[in-house]
Amino acid sequence: MRDERLDRLADLLLTYSLKLQKGELFEINGGLPAKPLIKALQKRAHAIGAVPFVKLTDDEISRLFFGFIDPKNPEASRPAIDAQLEWETKYWDHLVAHVDIGVDENDAELSAVDTTAMTYYRNIRRPLRDKIIDERRWVYLHWPTMADAQKAGEPLAGYVRESIVDPGAVVVAGYQDGVMPTTFGDTLRPAELDQLVQYLTGEEAS
Repeated sequence: MRDERLDRLADLLLTYSLKLQKGELFEINGGLPAKPLIKALQKRAHAIGAVPFVKLTDDEISRLFFGFIDPKNPEASRPAIDAQLEWETKYWDHLVAHVDIGVDENDAELSAVDTTAMTYYRNIRRPLRDKIIDERRWVYLHWPTMADAQKAGEPLAGYVRESIVDPGAVVVAGYQDGVMPTTFGDTLRPAELDQLVQYLTGEEAS
């Protein structure tokens, strides 16, 4: 089921938040559960003539990625990290913006990565990270998942409904309060809210 509100959100993110223009290249970064929004962003980008590059993320795959860094000898991985940094820097030289969609599926995955390996990797890449944050237009939003609902101690539909009408009720660790609008409980009719919850969760709203 297609929900036109995702189309409106995509338009808002690309034309208002990022102010993308025809011919501009940008990245969409998000997990597979956010596929409905990623598709809406791609379609809206094509409509305005911008060019989206999609990077799909996954917690388990991200954890396994760090396996090439030996925590006892992280310097041995430096040539590989430098090579990756070189081509990613060239990639970002062509991009003007990025949309980052946070998707939490299993917090325990990255917690299993050795901190020495992760810190070594991130410190080398810090200049590129600073460039992406400080010199590019960007917007961040969070896509609700069953993992979020479990942490909140609610069924998924109830968690999503509460997050829409009262986004500050449960703030996931590591994310900032006061970012999302608090007016949807007043501007959406009950039937519209039910439809939105059902679309986002794939189950009947309660």
